[in-house]
Amino acid sequence: MKKEQKHREPWNEETRSKKLFSGRYFAWTKSRDEVWASIEGKMGESRSVARPVVFLQRQWFRYAAAAVLALLIGTGFFIRFYARTIVSPPGQHLLAELPDGSTVYLNAESELAYHPYWWKVKRIVGFEGEGFFEIKKGKDFQVRSQKGTTHVLGTSFNIFSRGGAYEVTCISGKVNVRSKTRQEMILEPKSKASVTSGGNIEVFRSIDVLPEIAWKDNLFLFTATPVGEVFREIERQYGISIRMLQASDLAYSGNFTKDQPVEEILTYICLALGYEYEKTGSGSYAVRVIPE
Repeated sequence: MKKEQKHREPWNEETRSKKLFSGRYFAWTKSRDEVWASIEGKMGESRSVARPVVFLQRQWFRYAAAAVLALLIGTGFFIRFYARTIVSPPGQHLLAELPDGSTVYLNAESELAYHPYWWKVKRIVGFEGEGFFEIKKGKDFQVRSQKGTTHVLGTSFNIFSRGGAYEVTCISGKVNVRSKTRQEMILEPKSKASVTSGGNIEVFRSIDVLPEIAWKDNLFLFTATPVGEVFREIERQYGISIRMLQASDLAYSGNFTKDQPVEEILTYICLALGYEYEKTGSGSYAVRVIPE
């Protein structure tokens, strides 16, 4: 008698699942090597996807480090080179206080510049015009002008630096004056140094310092001063314009205060020199020799 043949279902996804969970044998469609090759391929794909993340993290770190470095350099540059400038315009006097408490009284048409954030490292100011300095004791203090440099430790002095002239008058303490040709002179109280156009230093000792600093009290003294310089000083103090219609080599001796009206001062000077003046506009005057 023949054994009854059992009906076998065709192999498909559904029948394979049934046989697997029914405890029967399961036929693999891939060999072991093929399965491992497939797994390793997927692992390789995972690694290739992760690499850009590491690259981006490294790039971000580099950019951040470069940004921090640029910020530090920029901050250092700002601290070192940032300058504060104080300008006293024509017709005005200003009092400037420096970071250490030192003061500079600026005459009209003068300019002072310094580095406030670098002050504790070096006390250096740039200056042009005329000013009276009262310096606190401390590190070396330098005043740099076009025609020379003044070094002090703690003292008071007056500097006149206009055009080709450079004059320093010591009121108290000691002052070291150095010209552009590196000549140096030490000034003591009641002495004055004048730097010539050639860079030489002339020293005048035991002088009357009052005329040198009288401008602080709005008093202006002239002794045999070329009339052109006298008119330029009047222009600075009053913020006006004076035009000389003829060249002159005359000199003037006298004084005036800023309390006086400018036209009153012009009248005194013109009468003394044989001049006359007229007002040619708002704040402008013309001066000429009185015709014979």
